[in-house]
Amino acid sequence: MEPNPETAAVVQLIFQLAATGVGAAAVTRELYKRGIPTPGEYKAAHGQQYHDVSRSRGRWSNSTVLRILEDERYIGSYVIGRRAVIEVGGTRSRRKDQDKWFIIPDHHPAIVDKELFEKLQAVQRRFSLPTRKNREYPLKGKVYCGCCDHTLSRIAQKGPFYMCRHSTADVNSRCRDVRADAAGLEEAVLLTLKKQLEILLPVHEDGTIHLEATAAKCSEYEKQLEA
Repeated sequence: MEPNPETAAVVQLIFQLAATGVGAAAVTRELYKRGIPTPGEYKAAHGQQYHDVSRSRGRWSNSTVLRILEDERYIGSYVIGRRAVIEVGGTRSRRKDQDKWFIIPDHHPAIVDKELFEKLQAVQRRFSLPTRKNREYPLKGKVYCGCCDHTLSRIAQKGPFYMCRHSTADVNSRCRDVRADAAGLEEAVLLTLKKQLEILLPVHEDGTIHLEATAAKCSEYEKQLEA
């Protein structure tokens, strides 16, 4: 493993910025301000097209910055065995406990000072949430920004709302500080679905929808498909 002079400079900048005490969001804003391409954009520009980066537009994500700040490869260590397959012959894997990793120190030239790295790890651990639960909600992964097409994030507060996290790096973005009330949005989707169902299904005088006949048809179709 040999350092890439172009990207090594970016990694060093990220560590220098984090060392000043600013959070990941502030680091992403500075990277965007300087016009530094994201890792995906850099790889795509050098013929390594792993995924669609057309929507990135130079906007780094907080998770990418945090992942870089905890990567031991930058201090010269090589880590093997982070993940293990769940079942023999399968492709699904899970992250193993850190005490089960194999770490080879001084494996290659370091580009970040070890003392600085360890100092930042202590700071980052204060913000880790190992027992955090993934919350489910009706529109998860289904609400997109009308300006940049990124999936909106649901911010769980007293009055939950959706917002585009990618706009936080770009002060001139049209979607910056735009919020969509979660309850209002979910109600609008529910009303739209109900209107569509009223067109397709018979409705009682009291407004309830008949599902019995449709369910019977679906059951018959499923039998035909299985056959």
